[in-house]
Amino acid sequence: MRPPLGRLCMGSRVPPNVVLLVEDESIVLMDVEHSLEEAGFEVIGVTKGADALATFDRDPERVGALVTDIRLGNGPTGWDVSTSVKSVRGAG
Repeated sequence: MRPPLGRLCMGSRVPPNVVLLVEDESIVLMDVEHSLEEAGFEVIGVTKGADALATFDRDPERVGALVTDIRLGNGPTGWDVSTSVKSVRGAG
């Protein structure tokens, strides 16, 4: 039996209605954002790791799922973002 989707997303029971999407290539960001919105998700799209961390820190309970590229140019990487989010939400 599968756990509820909210349980799979960042170790939280928060329904993953809002996805924080981090991608430094704008065309990829737009494409993935569109696909997620078509699937019924609200998407917060950012192009930098620092912006992702700031967005999450402002309202961590709002974000139900994180989708991130690993290499994000200068600044925090996708690994850094996911590690930070995981430290707030727990491992699940």
